[in-house]
Amino acid sequence: MPATSAPAGEMNVTPMIDVLLVLLVIFMVSQPHRMALEVQVPPPAAPNPRTYPQVIVELTAGGGAALNGQPVSIDRLPGQLRSALDLRPVKLVYVKAHPERRYQEVIGVIDLVRGAGADLVAFTPP
Repeated sequence: MPATSAPAGEMNVTPMIDVLLVLLVIFMVSQPHRMALEVQVPPPAAPNPRTYPQVIVELTAGGGAALNGQPVSIDRLPGQLRSALDLRPVKLVYVKAHPERRYQEVIGVIDLVRGAGADLVAFTPP
């Protein structure tokens, strides 16, 4: 008996893709539109008209220190910093150290600054 070859059954997927695209469009159109929620937003805060100059503690090459460009001894630095930071809402102090100053000296001054009430300490290039 001769072998009969069965016809190859290939499925045509083009109509199925068309049906899927139509269903996708139907589902997209039938989705409910999002409703906006009522939100009570507080009014914007009035800008703070009072601006404060930066507080900069500088460690000079000769072993001295300066507060906002005015020479000050290390012993008097915490007291002057407290008065400079007293009424500020953000207690930020910039430390500028000369490259010849030792790391321990810079850390010691940062400790003094933090002890004087500074919440944030930032470094500036010399």
